[in-house]
Amino acid sequence: MAKLNSFEDIIAWQKSRELNKVIYYITNSNTNFFKDYGLRDQLRRASVSVSSNIAEGFEEFNNLKNKISEVSKLISGFIKYLNSTL
Repeated sequence: MAKLNSFEDIIAWQKSRELNKVIYYITNSNTNFFKDYGLRDQLRRASVSVSSNIAEGFEEFNNLKNKISEVSKLISGFIKYLNSTL
């Protein structure tokens, strides 16, 4: 699996953006959606929510990953220090 540098690299995010375009196309071109603004807006918000949640989840993951890496380095340094004092 390739390294993910940003949420844009996630295939699920890419596919959800394609879904957004299809939903917007359908809700713009179908006259039934012109009459039912509520349904149209709900469908649009739901499709955008998928890509937004993936992006937000990726950012939270990156924050945790950075903190874990920092703690790991500190523990490793502490172990080296303790070994050198024995």
